Amino acid sequence: MPHTYIDHPVHDRLYFAERRLNDLRALNKGNIGGARHRERQPLLQEFFFHLCGAIDFLAQEVNNIRKLGLDREEVDVREVCQRLAPADPIKSFLDQLHPRTWKKDLPDDPYSEEGSHFRIILFRNFVSHTQHSPLSIQVYVGSSRASSATLFLDPRLPHVPQDQRTQSKREVLEELTFFLELVTSKCNLVLKELGITIP
Repeated sequence: MPHTYIDHPVHDRLYFAERRLNDLRALNKGNIGGARHRERQPLLQEFFFHLCGAIDFLAQEVNNIRKLGLDREEVDVREVCQRLAPADPIKSFLDQLHPRTWKKDLPDDPYSEEGSHFRIILFRNFVSHTQHSPLSIQVYVGSSRASSATLFLDPRLPHVPQDQRTQSKREVLEELTFFLELVTSKCNLVLKELGITIP
């Protein structure tokens, strides 16, 4: 579902993520599993890069409007949260948008909001910095049926062979769409708390 975007750096990144998602929908006529790696992978990388970039720009905006005093180069979600008053509702939203994942287990329900935010950060780190593809691809040899593609629930697990990692129950485009909706809604809540009008 297309969003209405305002002229704002946070919305720019959300818009860029939506464009990459639309490119993935169009790739190989929607058959992502059957697409060439070099066509599919940059779109996945850029989707997560821009989606998490919206969160980073949101932290900059909170620092500026709440006058937290952090230098632009010092701003990250953790630093901003430490400077916010404990009762400030923005703190809770930012914590949700950028959970700590380092040496932490996947939440019990990977499809919940908590689990999805956790996985978004994992996937951004995974597809950009750690490995190649976070996808499990099922190819139907000798069949006219399109290949299927899902994200792994937890792409880390380097000691587990790729074919033994747990796949999501959701098709990749469905899951990416949910991720975009979730981050957009939380970013908009923060922007509204900052006094920015969202249509």
